[in-house]
Amino acid sequence: MRIARWLAVGGLLLVSIPALAQTVPLQGGPWTPGHAPMYSSSGNSQPVIQDSGPAGGGPVGLGLSEGLYVARGTGTPPYAGQGTGPIGTNICDYDAPIANAGGYHFLCLSANAGGGGLIAYGSGGGAANLPLNIDINGVLAPLSYGATLPLVISAGSIAIGLDSSFGVVGGNLALASIISGDLLANASGSTAEPSGVTPSAWLSQWCSSSSDQIPYSTGASTWGCLGLLGTSHTWTGTQSFSIPTAVSSGGTGVGTFTANAPLIGNGTSPIALGTRSGSTTVFATATGVLTNGHCVSIDGSGNIIDAGGPCTTGGGGGTVSSGTANQLGTYVTTGTVISGLASANNGALITSGAGVPSISSTLPAAVQGNITAVGTIATGVWNGTVLVPTYGGTGLATITAHNVMVGEGTSNVAPVALTDAQLLVGQSAADPSGKTMNGDCSASDTLLVTCTKTNGTAFANGATTPITTAAQFQANTATKLLSTDTVWSSAVPTALSDASTVATDMSTGFNFSVTLGGNRTLGNPTNTKVGQSGCYYISQDGTGSRTLAYGSSWKFAGGTAPVLTTTASALDVLCYQVKTSTFIFASMTNNVK
Repeated sequence: MRIARWLAVGGLLLVSIPALAQTVPLQGGPWTPGHAPMYSSSGNSQPVIQDSGPAGGGPVGLGLSEGLYVARGTGTPPYAGQGTGPIGTNICDYDAPIANAGGYHFLCLSANAGGGGLIAYGSGGGAANLPLNIDINGVLAPLSYGATLPLVISAGSIAIGLDSSFGVVGGNLALASIISGDLLANASGSTAEPSGVTPSAWLSQWCSSSSDQIPYSTGASTWGCLGLLGTSHTWTGTQSFSIPTAVSSGGTGVGTFTANAPLIGNGTSPIALGTRSGSTTVFATATGVLTNGHCVSIDGSGNIIDAGGPCTTGGGGGTVSSGTANQLGTYVTTGTVISGLASANNGALITSGAGVPSISSTLPAAVQGNITAVGTIATGVWNGTVLVPTYGGTGLATITAHNVMVGEGTSNVAPVALTDAQLLVGQSAADPSGKTMNGDCSASDTLLVTCTKTNGTAFANGATTPITTAAQFQANTATKLLSTDTVWSSAVPTALSDASTVATDMSTGFNFSVTLGGNRTLGNPTNTKVGQSGCYYISQDGTGSRTLAYGSSWKFAGGTAPVLTTTASALDVLCYQVKTSTFIFASMTNNVK
């Protein structure tokens, strides 16, 4: 009994053991490498873990609802800067592994690093530095060193740099509200925080009459007023300013200027306004020394320079005599005087043997001789008299169509007329002439020359190749000459296609070959020629035992068709001669080796 009780207790213990073990979590749905896992349900029942989802968001149920990060370190907490991230941060986002060959960028956070709460952004591994931006309601704002922006900037506000004099940590930014028409100014003193004030309010702080005065600084926290609109104010010593500023004070003494007009000095009086011709805004400037009474000229850079003497003498000067329309300016003598050279209708500018220019309709003899005796006319229409052979012409004004030109030495070219089917035949003592062919050869107006044999059968013409080809010989093409190489090339066996009925076109060859792939029939040939003879080379395939029947045109000794050798790859030769298209005599030689 005691043993039975111990066994019962042991069984209860064994049954209770699974209830004490932990439940294995189940995976719910697919997962992506690098994503954080999360529990998909709460309670103490079967736990299910799933992918928390991408940063871009997803449907209901995705995303971590809370995240707890507690720094660890040595010593007494709170732990400052003991994270392994840059500058001791403990929460980091990288755009590449830190071992990346092209470097990486990081954005890290810490509740206690670098002397306080820290946002660290930078690059490593040789990557280029990038700015840190904050996007607020779709507006991208870059952050720079030494500046702190408020998290929310209200409409119409301006960020103002502050220092410790305003009770704010140095380098931070505050907001100043400004509305339309306001000035951003120190409203209550030189060290006051700037704010939006109206122009009149700002002026009235410093000047008694804001309508015609503006304030200016005279030292630390002190201001003076500068008069406007004709009033004056002493700034330092005896210096005064007025509008318009006088020449004695460094001004022009003129309130308005004409656009693009030159200004001309006038001593201590206001500057005078010059005039200009045309609409150009470019003015020439003088370079070098200009001598009174000398002519001036313009150099390559557009500068005015001294011409070297008066306009009526040498050194760049000169005179132009009075002339009339269409005259040409020439120097009639050595010197500086240009006179007009009268022109004439249909005239050309020529010079005499002494080089004196004039206008004339007659060319000098030397010039005329060069035109008529020297040179080649390359293009254009000839409108002169007929050119004779000594000048490269024919001596003929017209030439009858289709005539043949015959040279006659220095005499005019002689045309020779040819009638249909005539040939131009040369003669030793006379001009060539047209001759009509007779006998075995004749010519036609289609430019063909035909020669015949004595029985009248044409054998060649000038329009085609007279020697036949192998294909023409096999096809019995008429009026062709036969050469030995054509004969032997025509005898090369023509391969036939293996089929249930083996077809032969005897216009494609004299000898034929075929390998039988089954039991076949040698059909009646087409395009036979009476007297044609040759041989069939008939081979068994690798299987052998193929049989061959024959069409009705094939005739054999005793009327008995030959039987093929049935051995695999065996060769039988069937030789034939055509008596008529329906009577082809044939005999076979078996097992040719």
